[in-house]
Amino acid sequence: MKLSTCLPNKMCQAYTDASIIKVPLSKNTYVAAIGVFFGVNDPKNLSEKYEESSMKSDIVEIHAVMRAIQAAPNNGFTLKIFTDSQAPVKASEKDTPKSYFPKATADLKKAIKNRIGPVDIIKIKGHSGEPGNVAADKLARDCAREQLK
Repeated sequence: MKLSTCLPNKMCQAYTDASIIKVPLSKNTYVAAIGVFFGVNDPKNLSEKYEESSMKSDIVEIHAVMRAIQAAPNNGFTLKIFTDSQAPVKASEKDTPKSYFPKATADLKKAIKNRIGPVDIIKIKGHSGEPGNVAADKLARDCAREQLK
């Protein structure tokens, strides 16, 4: 795996994932986190607690993709984001229904619009051994588990 996936040919790629864990011995309490992986030891890698009120996995996945857009170089690079969730792909489409996670969808579309350079959000199969997806999953899962301590 490369040290960084932002390449000299003006292309950058990231992998995103989310993790939601039920708090033990609680009725309806969950913790959530996102992971964004750009490359081994890349300073842009993110592992963040998700603190919004909704703990729906689709919304947390959309947020992870939005954070990847915000963390990537904003200087004309083509940004390819690989996610194991269909939700960010659907939320980024031009004809997304207004009822489809309205705030998360609007926030994602705004992040795409504010970026200089194209953004491609690509659905990949989760838990298939893809190294970037495994790394993003680990970043998210470890951050969520840390919240349980």
